[in-house]
Amino acid sequence: MKHFIFGLLASFICIAANAQENPMRGQIFTNENDTIYGMLDFRTNAINANKCTFKADNSTEYKVYKPNEIAGFRFIDNGKYYVSRHFVGRHACFAEYIVKGKLSLYRVEEDLKKTFYFEDENGSVLPYPEDVAFPFDSSYDNAERLEAMVSSSEAALLDLDPGHMSEENMIRLAEDYNNEKCNAACITYEYDKASDKKDKSVSVFAGVGKGWWNVSDKDYEVDNSNIFIIGASLDIDYRRMMRNMLMQYSLIYTHQNADGRDDLKLNTVSLGFGPMFRFGKDTHSSMFTLRAGWMPTAIWEDYTYLKEKHHWNDNPTPSDLIPTEDRKFTADFFDFYAGFGAEFPIGKLSLLMNIDYRSYYTFQVHCITGTIGMRF
Repeated sequence: MKHFIFGLLASFICIAANAQENPMRGQIFTNENDTIYGMLDFRTNAINANKCTFKADNSTEYKVYKPNEIAGFRFIDNGKYYVSRHFVGRHACFAEYIVKGKLSLYRVEEDLKKTFYFEDENGSVLPYPEDVAFPFDSSYDNAERLEAMVSSSEAALLDLDPGHMSEENMIRLAEDYNNEKCNAACITYEYDKASDKKDKSVSVFAGVGKGWWNVSDKDYEVDNSNIFIIGASLDIDYRRMMRNMLMQYSLIYTHQNADGRDDLKLNTVSLGFGPMFRFGKDTHSSMFTLRAGWMPTAIWEDYTYLKEKHHWNDNPTPSDLIPTEDRKFTADFFDFYAGFGAEFPIGKLSLLMNIDYRSYYTFQVHCITGTIGMRF
């Protein structure tokens, strides 16, 4: 069992170390104003702000470009557009165009913090972090400067909210300014919110199989069991963070019946949270999966034992003992799971074959299960 765990951990380490491209069709713009087409690595906004990983159509390898080495890059499928800039007070970066027009708006994301930059037609640039607590932040007085920058537009002035300028506020302000000043004819690019949405999918699955498990209490040690599993999962695409990765949230009910023993049954309801990696050419082909995560669990142990009919009998005979059913409940919050498997599409369904390890810490149960089932 230890070898199984170490093998899965080693696999995750290898994935993290070798995570590379999330390819998407795109183009780069050189400092000489040339446009080169190829494949861009579609990563998070924070990663894209610091580097561009690109493979030209006539090349076999990806090349990493830093800000100032190229003028910018753009994804063709979703339109996300980055340009090389060196704003005052920060290092060179690839700033994402949110609105390009008479009044332009850029976004730079770093360490989960978003900073926006307004640029007017004269080239004046004004930084504005999202949701600045103005006027309580004494180091920040750009609310008045932003008001002066858009003072010629009544519509934009109405969008000003110095105490709470969210991303939506700033986009609306830039749009209204351009609409009023040039009837939107000067807007040559506009950010599509859908380009940053994470793909999500919900599925229901069920399966049967065999389990090999033990309990620390030797009175209840079991070598194997029959298993029934049913559950549902929410899978969220995180391939921009790491190649092939999804974040999986699951709710699973498992029933284990000790093989050859009718006196011991184990029922669990588990919440699962952790990364899952899917390897395959696309969602319509066979895929190999690898997963691990945290798994708080509620456990019901149903067991039968022989109980004396009379407590006063010091030397009970078999006839004095009767089978008695009992149930033990345990809630575990320090459980975890790890596993691998394969998915084989069959029309709109998928055949699942999985091997999983589960550790129920409080109950001191260790279990390896092999299941076959369907995802709906």
